[in-house]
Amino acid sequence: MKLVMFDIDGTLTASNDLDDLAFVQTVQDIFGITDISEDWATYAHVTDACILREICEQQLGRPPAPNERALFQGQLLQRLAQGAVQDGGIFPIAGASSLLEQLQASPNYQICYAGGAWTASVQFKLQSAGLPFADIPHAFADDHDSREGICQIALDRAQTHYQQTFTEVIYVGDGIWDV
Repeated sequence: MKLVMFDIDGTLTASNDLDDLAFVQTVQDIFGITDISEDWATYAHVTDACILREICEQQLGRPPAPNERALFQGQLLQRLAQGAVQDGGIFPIAGASSLLEQLQASPNYQICYAGGAWTASVQFKLQSAGLPFADIPHAFADDHDSREGICQIALDRAQTHYQQTFTEVIYVGDGIWDV
């Protein structure tokens, strides 16, 4: 049995630009920071949690406080929702829905999600794009700062959820950080 692990933004949903803009605007609104590198590959880990922490440490000399992080996540989700309405919605990448359906129906594959955004954002994007979320094991930036950690947690959860050990894991992503 093989496990196919999917990133979300740019892989399953056409949401990269919206997500980038919402993230940068929310950093500006919550922390007043305007000097933000949008070259995500320059951060230690390309996850919402790590990028926010690094920006705050570089610009404010400290990590975000737990209440600031919670406020940030809430406002980010609001911005995503507003942006989705203005842009006419969040759409699946061509073929994503069909691929997920075929893999879920296959006796040889199982699926899970592992991405760098926070769970609430991912759930919103997948549901907006009409892609499944419920009953699919996953791990995101809420679970770990690094992609490697997120992928390991997703794998562990998938093995528990599907009650099996996978002979092969295939990770599908769109960024250099997904390699």
